[in-house]
Amino acid sequence: MGFIINFSKFIFFCVISISFKIFSNILYGIFYIFLFIIYPNFFKLIISYNFVIKKFLNLKSKKL
Repeated sequence: MGFIINFSKFIFFCVISISFKIFSNILYGIFYIFLFIIYPNFFKLIISYNFVIKKFLNLKSKKL
């Protein structure tokens, strides 16, 4: 019985975390569009910066 309760909690947590990730991605999208309207150059800077960070994170995760 305890196993079933723990398993349902685990699934519930997974659903919440996935929906939170989707929600945060939507918020980031709105934020980036807003920035693009106001500061196009700043937007380009952020894109290049994010690209560098993602590359760095991919390298780190591959090493681990």
